[in-house]
Amino acid sequence: MKLLTFRPPRGRASHFGVLLSNGNVLDISALKHGRGTPKTLLDCIQGGAKTLGNIAQAVAAAEQQLAAGRMPAEMIALSDVTLRPPVMPGKIMAVGKNYSDTRAFRRAMSSRPALRPASPPATRARVRGISGTGTCSSARSRGSAS
Repeated sequence: MKLLTFRPPRGRASHFGVLLSNGNVLDISALKHGRGTPKTLLDCIQGGAKTLGNIAQAVAAAEQQLAAGRMPAEMIALSDVTLRPPVMPGKIMAVGKNYSDTRAFRRAMSSRPALRPASPPATRARVRGISGTGTCSSARSRGSAS
């Protein structure tokens, strides 16, 4: 039994379904939930074996209808649905396994002087508000006078 989460052709909300033997999707979300069928895949996981058994019964009933030549009302062609992520997490948490190594590396790097690439002289002159040609000509004249 292949469980999936999908968006139906004219729907916005995600639905929970099962891929049937004929390659179509049985929309479990559209079934009556009084029989113990879950609305979402997460509900199915949380419901455990009993819920999975209820889904298996619904799939068996749909397969029997197919064998009798009838199409279940909750069946949708796989090509008409948009597959979605199976379960949408509520919160994503991460743990930095190498956090202590990173802290040690940062401490070691902060004790070293920061090295920055030197900018070209014309850029430095523009930053200081001095024209690059005036600086060069005055430097040449001082150099030639000595």
